[in-house]
Amino acid sequence: MSFSVETFRSKLESGGGPAYGDRYHVSFNAPTGVEFEAASYIKTEGVTNITSRLSWLCDTINIPSRSLTTTEFRTYGLPVKRPYGSVYTESQMEFLCTRNMGEKKFFDAWLNYIFDNRSYDMAYYDNYKTDIHIYHFDRSVSNTNDLSKSTYHIKLEEAYPTLVGEISMNHTATEILKLPITFTYKKYVHADINSASAEDE
Repeated sequence: MSFSVETFRSKLESGGGPAYGDRYHVSFNAPTGVEFEAASYIKTEGVTNITSRLSWLCDTINIPSRSLTTTEFRTYGLPVKRPYGSVYTESQMEFLCTRNMGEKKFFDAWLNYIFDNRSYDMAYYDNYKTDIHIYHFDRSVSNTNDLSKSTYHIKLEEAYPTLVGEISMNHTATEILKLPITFTYKKYVHADINSASAEDE
């Protein structure tokens, strides 16, 4: 096969051109119990104000990966690996912080609702999990509120944070504080609006 720039460009354009990672949207609803817990941390504004802006303040996000777990099988000759399950990596997100640090307080409250560091009580699983939707958009889309125009959409089922990361500060800092959050979840499924049904991923 001979290399041709024109052929390469034609193949790339046949899928609509290259995809970029600068247009995306993240959305989730905080579990009710977490909202009540967060209200005790946040006195300067309502919890719903914070949760409604988290989608916009998500500065960095990774679409998580999925791999197959395998085991070696052999009846005769060389062993062959055969799958028996799936493993999903945790989802890493980074959120911009506002002046009242409401974002940090909200995720602190979520973690403390799951495991109370005062009473050492654990919450019920169904009370702290939620679904997280991740949308990717083409650069031609100007309004990411129109979710029907997303080019890729997955749903992280039964997600909750397992790590509220550290925030670095120093006396010469000029950048906006960023809060890294790690979410775990049961699995992710394709949830594109053009799909006939949600498909297990």
